[in-house]
Amino acid sequence: MISPAKSTVRGERARVPHRRRPRVTNDALHVTMHLIDGLPSMRSPRAHRRIAGAIGKCQERFGCRVVEYSVLSNHLHLIVEAENEAKLAQAMKGLKVRIAKALNGLWGRAGSIFRERFFARVLTGLQEVRRAVRYVLLNARKHGVSIPEDTPDPCSSGPWYPHWLGRWKPCGEGSPVVRGRTLYLDGIHPLRLDLNEVPGSWRAELAACELDLAT
Repeated sequence: MISPAKSTVRGERARVPHRRRPRVTNDALHVTMHLIDGLPSMRSPRAHRRIAGAIGKCQERFGCRVVEYSVLSNHLHLIVEAENEAKLAQAMKGLKVRIAKALNGLWGRAGSIFRERFFARVLTGLQEVRRAVRYVLLNARKHGVSIPEDTPDPCSSGPWYPHWLGRWKPCGEGSPVVRGRTLYLDGIHPLRLDLNEVPGSWRAELAACELDLAT
């Protein structure tokens, strides 16, 4: 059994920078949530099933929806749509509570599992949205996780993603994510992605977006 480590939680909270939240007006965002230290990996099949279930149950809460996600050992990437900052904060708090309850039941513990604050960045323009979706769905490859060629990450929404290049056919049922409504995530402009790409760091992806706009 893993007992809650209050001192660790306080230490994690103390080192999370209190950045000002971005202004949100019916936008798409890249959201990242990190576990506190000392917890098991979230990439086990049982843990992932519980996380996917929590994501599915949170859809449309407070006017927010999760369009894509990926689960890493100690952090979670999301592509989210939100009406405003307040509703985003409410929806992410609710999602963190659902995931914590689900994983604490699996891990035999109680208490917080995520750092107090989450990272959020508003996505603007086709290239930034595309690169964010690619970064999220292919993030496991970035971290060196072994995934068979031409296969999406099983601990992500990749198996349901409808715009992979190649022969992969998306799963037809049981998707925990929903179709986006914002520009470039609504399916009208398909974001074609290569299953075998390895994205760079998020800073490098943003720099590439700026270069695309300048050329």
